[in-house]
Amino acid sequence: MAHVSHVDLKEGQSPCRFTLPPLHLFWGASEQNQRTYYYHILVLWDEFSLHTQANLPGLMTNEWRSVLGNTYWKSMWPRPNPGDTGSSNFDPVQFWIHRGPLFFSKDISAKVVSGHDVASVLYCCCEVQMDMADDDEI
Repeated sequence: MAHVSHVDLKEGQSPCRFTLPPLHLFWGASEQNQRTYYYHILVLWDEFSLHTQANLPGLMTNEWRSVLGNTYWKSMWPRPNPGDTGSSNFDPVQFWIHRGPLFFSKDISAKVVSGHDVASVLYCCCEVQMDMADDDEI
């Protein structure tokens, strides 16, 4: 009888693609990440419907994690000093303005770069603010 290594039994990344972000992403994150995730969801709320209407494929869990956080968006921003990986002029309030083909698709991403404002407006007709992610009335 051959020995089976526990490493071989380890489950890999789920190949599932999700139209909406998996709920468990919000539970296990730090408070700062949860705030950022909810802020990005509120800002991009209208884009979720466009994403599904355009028949774009869903995102895998790790892709949702990077889109809901700042990781993916920071990678889209140009660096002020290209040789310095630590340099960044990333604006977390307008994180989407330098495109995001993974989430927006290439067509919508081109509109975003040309100045299309994707920020959702809430039912109260107010702009989404970062501190709204802590408000359970929103």
